[in-house]
Formats: sequence, C-alpha cells, structure tokens
Amino acid sequence: MGEEVTYDYSTYITNPRERLSCACGSAHCRGNIGPFRDLPRSLQAHYLALGVVGAFVAADAAAHDAAA
Repeated sequence: MGEEVTYDYSTYITNPRERLSCACGSAHCRGNIGPFRDLPRSLQAHYLALGVVGAFVAADAAAHDAAA
C-alpha cells in the first residue's frame, strides 16, 4: 500500500524509431521511452527476471545481442 504504480512501455517496444514522451513527473522517469534494447543492461535483466517483457521483445533483444 502506498506504492507508486508504474508500467515501462519499453518492455513492449522493439522499433528503434518508436519513442514516447512521458510527463508523469516522477523523479525516476526517463522522460523518453524507447526500445527495450536501449535500456541499461541491469534494467533489462531486472525486467526479464520479473517476467514483464513481451516474448517478441526478449527475442529481439537476444538477437540484437548475438549480432553485436
């Protein structure tokens, strides 16, 4: 109780040109929401561990990592 409810749209974005601007006002907000693979590795790992990443997004990130 008393926790902030949040949702990171990056967990369902693969297109590098797709960007969302956020003006929620949270001190923790990035302000610019883009593809999952652009998130810091630690945040990617956290979201993957929570199971909140779309399967197609996780597959895209894995393919991108394998190609790098």
